[in-house]
Amino acid sequence: VNKPSHLLKLDDEIRVRPKPRSQGLAKRHQDEDGPVEVPSHLEWDRENLIGRYNDLCDSREVGITVNEDYLINKFLGPQGVRQRHIRWFEGTTIPIEKIYNGGRIRPTPENILNMKRGFGLNARGYKRPPCLWGRKKNPLNNPWEYGSKVKV
Repeated sequence: VNKPSHLLKLDDEIRVRPKPRSQGLAKRHQDEDGPVEVPSHLEWDRENLIGRYNDLCDSREVGITVNEDYLINKFLGPQGVRQRHIRWFEGTTIPIEKIYNGGRIRPTPENILNMKRGFGLNARGYKRPPCLWGRKKNPLNNPWEYGSKVKV
């Protein structure tokens, strides 16, 4: 398997490709770095450029300070990866529903304001409203527009 993100199993072998260019590059980098302390869960043969994954990694050998309790709570706790993502209407306890609204825009507070202003309607193709056809910024027929030529 030639994937950088491949998960290793116990006793898996790691090696540098047998191509001359890859071998030469690996040996050159080894010579530049000098003798490097290999973690106890790995074996590395500097001559043959072959390694072996023997055991799980110990958190003290990572090279940076790792607080395992923090990571576990961060990814598995109440604010973890599988948390419920709920948005609330500002100042209330009413959640903004994640329902199919007939193809219309969800009524979040910023979407409501943008609909009133005529901004943020950046849909493309057939979903783009006619007031924005050929326009870069503002719609042509903005009902909330005020100015010297608009009668209020």
